[in-house]
Amino acid sequence: MHYKIVMGDFNAKVEAKLSSDTKVGNFGFGKRNERGEKLLEFSEANRLFISNIFFRKPPQRKWTWKGPNETKNEIDYVLSNNRAILHAVSVLNSFKVSSDRRMLRCKMKLNTRLERKNLRGKPPLLDLENLGKNRHIFEIELSNSFSALEELEDEEDINSRNKILTEIIRETAKEIAGTGKKRESKISE
Repeated sequence: MHYKIVMGDFNAKVEAKLSSDTKVGNFGFGKRNERGEKLLEFSEANRLFISNIFFRKPPQRKWTWKGPNETKNEIDYVLSNNRAILHAVSVLNSFKVSSDRRMLRCKMKLNTRLERKNLRGKPPLLDLENLGKNRHIFEIELSNSFSALEELEDEEDINSRNKILTEIIRETAKEIAGTGKKRESKISE
């Protein structure tokens, strides 16, 4: 699975969830403005959650910008397509910079082992000995399969191209080598 994370200063005030909102939590800060509406439309269109608003924090840990009249606003956000990977979004209120802004941080937790496993999938067990014996045939068949790759020119996404190439190699190897038996572990006594 691929995660999308968009972070930045949107100059938008979103406030808490209204009845029609699906990508917003209950813990907003400030009154919604026109830019807030546009950010909500963007998040709905791109299936992104406005993550700041899902975490309950005291007001001093929510605001990211202090206006000229000393009003405090939450205008910086972290958007993500998966709420489960973000474990906290908060403001660093003790980080001193000469600005009217405060730094925003988020804590993420990714299960890289699971993600790597999901990306790879489970390739079929091949009879590698047979593949080695028929290496020349495999190379010819693979070359013939690659000659039909004009369809890849239509694919703009590198991940789509990679998926097609990987599938061609796997299927060709499976046809030539056949499937092997599951290797049994040898335990010496």
